[in-house]
Amino acid sequence: MSFIRVFILLFLFIFKPVIAEDILPTISVTVSRTPIEVQHSSAAITIITAEQIAASKAVYVSELLQSVVGLNVSRSGGPGAQSQVRLRGGEANHVLVLIDGIEVNDPAGGSEFDFGLLSTDQIERIEVLRGAQSALWGADAASGVINIISKSATEGQQLQLRSTLGSRDHFQKAVSFSHAKDKFDIRLGADWLKTDGINAVTVGNEKDGYESVTLTLKSHYVFDNDAELGLVARYSDSDADNDPGNDIGVPTDGFSTISRESIYARAFVKWAVWDQRWQHQLEYAITDRDNDFEKDAGRSSSKGQKYKWMYQTTLKLPTDNAKIDRQSLTLAAERERENFSQVDAISWGMDPNQKQRTVNYGYVAEYQLGFLDDFNFSVSARLDDNDKFDDAKTYRLGLSYAQPHWGTRWHVAHATGVKNPTFTELFGWAPKSFIGNPNLKAEHTKDWEIGVSQKLFDDHLNVTLTLFQQRLKDEIASNEAYNGSINSDGESKRDGLELGLQGDLADNLRYGFSYTYLVSTEGVSGEDKTEVRRPKHQWNGVMNYAFLQDKANLHISVDYIGKQRDVDFNISKRVQLDDYTLVNLALTYELSPDYKLFARVKNLFDVSYTEVVDFADEGIAGYAGFEITL
Repeated sequence: MSFIRVFILLFLFIFKPVIAEDILPTISVTVSRTPIEVQHSSAAITIITAEQIAASKAVYVSELLQSVVGLNVSRSGGPGAQSQVRLRGGEANHVLVLIDGIEVNDPAGGSEFDFGLLSTDQIERIEVLRGAQSALWGADAASGVINIISKSATEGQQLQLRSTLGSRDHFQKAVSFSHAKDKFDIRLGADWLKTDGINAVTVGNEKDGYESVTLTLKSHYVFDNDAELGLVARYSDSDADNDPGNDIGVPTDGFSTISRESIYARAFVKWAVWDQRWQHQLEYAITDRDNDFEKDAGRSSSKGQKYKWMYQTTLKLPTDNAKIDRQSLTLAAERERENFSQVDAISWGMDPNQKQRTVNYGYVAEYQLGFLDDFNFSVSARLDDNDKFDDAKTYRLGLSYAQPHWGTRWHVAHATGVKNPTFTELFGWAPKSFIGNPNLKAEHTKDWEIGVSQKLFDDHLNVTLTLFQQRLKDEIASNEAYNGSINSDGESKRDGLELGLQGDLADNLRYGFSYTYLVSTEGVSGEDKTEVRRPKHQWNGVMNYAFLQDKANLHISVDYIGKQRDVDFNISKRVQLDDYTLVNLALTYELSPDYKLFARVKNLFDVSYTEVVDFADEGIAGYAGFEITL
């Protein structure tokens, strides 16, 4: 090990750097159905700010999320490959993903969102809410919510250009135009990314390339009475080379391409009466996903759509009582229709051999109360009426206490969650390669968590500690042949601890650290009950150093992923994956306020590691580019 490597690792260990339980912005739009100050919430939340995104120079959102406490990323290959995100040991489809308020979990892709396709371009900030949130956000939020918020227009007119070159012929161009004046604003963005990639699997040597185009729109208009009309839309088209799997799921070296087209859109209107005390919101959102698979054996496709209406009203209740600081009641009603269709290779060019749909009505109530200056209480409940499943009732109770003189904040929460079976689990795929089980029941969870946050050394250090527990019943798991799904009889358990530190050593030197301890077991018979792709130990660190009169910025991040289990389909058994540590560096230099240069090295020490059995890691990669604002 070189002296430089030893020095960097020692420095990061001593100062314990990362996107920590962070310097929280004042307002969150995820912990409640209405925007709320973070200090008033009883939730465990991490917010990745625009400054942190810009400093990291990460290409993909999944690289940013890897540094969030309680979260783990599993990538099946290089750029454009499937990237699953899990929170607190839950499944990838237990995490609801929102982009500008639009539910983007793919009905045709196991009801999860593939983070391998999402770049950081045009992203303003990311809120990661941990723990069951079904009472607020519905069935996909059984273990948490990730809310991705795109950039809005800034005052005046602005044109921004960015270009990046990198390893393996990585080429990325991004452009955005924004206009904001008086009561109207609009922002348009475009991002094109292309790379030769790597060989996705551990056999063979051909490269699996990736190319994507993304277009974005975000606009608002404010009327004279302060009513607001908004529109957000996102279109993406991508092609990713991959390697096909054989009949038992083992990846093989060969020709395979996955083409994905996505359309996300949301229109809404907000208004208020009684001096803004009674607020209303009406919105309509569309998620449309088209997945095409092509390989030597032929072609297949799957398509999924969501159409959602939502009305929400919030009443700010009186606070005449001297002991009550604030209170509000929010009611919401939703109607969501999901469509799914699939054509296998044998039936290509014919009518879909799988065409299904579900309709769900959701009814939500949330009460917020602040009292005695330092206490905050919240309760929420939800009823989901689904035409395919039994009615689901979920709830969440939360209490927080802040003592500003001591710099201490406590929170405790109890919640339930629900996750409906996916279309593939219910109806199968192809239809013989994966057999559907129409008798599946929805999964149900119960969560507890308790946490404390303490400021030290004149607020130069903030320490947070959260203990959590989840119990999952009726977990949907693979059958013994791995060609279908069943409801497990036992109770799956997820227990853990989240530790975060963040602070500053000087005005220009900030650091953070997070550590996650997780024990996640399945409710199944047998000796090995450990859930796959859930490391027991994981820590992450970030240091940010500004110098040369703040014109230059150095960003160092470290991700340690402990040993974890995965399934080796070659032998149909679980195996243990080795632990590994990745170090990333990013350097930004400001030639002028409107012209910046940047460079980044990913996996600085070219560490070899495995996130998913039989799939290769990307290795060391370098990027450099510039950004111009006009």
